[in-house]
Amino acid sequence: MLYQYSDFIRRFASGKNILIALAVFIAFQVILGFCSHYIKAESQNAGVLDIGFGYSAEEVYTQYLDKFTDKGIQYYKMAECVDLLYPLVYAVLLSLTISWGFAGVISANNPLKIINILPLLAADVDYLENIGVFALLFAHPEKWMFMASWTSTFGVLKWIIVGIAMILSLIAIPLGLWKKR
Repeated sequence: MLYQYSDFIRRFASGKNILIALAVFIAFQVILGFCSHYIKAESQNAGVLDIGFGYSAEEVYTQYLDKFTDKGIQYYKMAECVDLLYPLVYAVLLSLTISWGFAGVISANNPLKIINILPLLAADVDYLENIGVFALLFAHPEKWMFMASWTSTFGVLKWIIVGIAMILSLIAIPLGLWKKR
């Protein structure tokens, strides 16, 4: 099954598709940046849990959610709706980039070819984090400590996997450009 996903992504890995994915990614960055501005204005600049790394259950409330106004919570919920698509957007961009760059280095028969689906794993973990964030936002002001810990755990795991995928992408770009010469 993993190899089928990998092969599917490899079929679409082209410079053109990477540029399209990059444009969509940038559009999402702009939209989420716009949302972040409003969220910070209604949260004493606390920001969102999604970009935090390794916070305790208590910090979810003391450093984030307890600083939000009711309006801030509503803005955060709207931003999380946008964030329903964002993991897929960055996963497609990173997967295509890794596939494109490593195509000349890792053959279609090599088991290592599945490194291109690592960003999809990051997206899956991001969705688990988002479930936690949604639960915390809808439960607020009630404090759900287990869900706060869940959210932090999946947030840390997400960033580790995204970091590895970004490193692979940064390696893939020069490889892909070099093979095009």
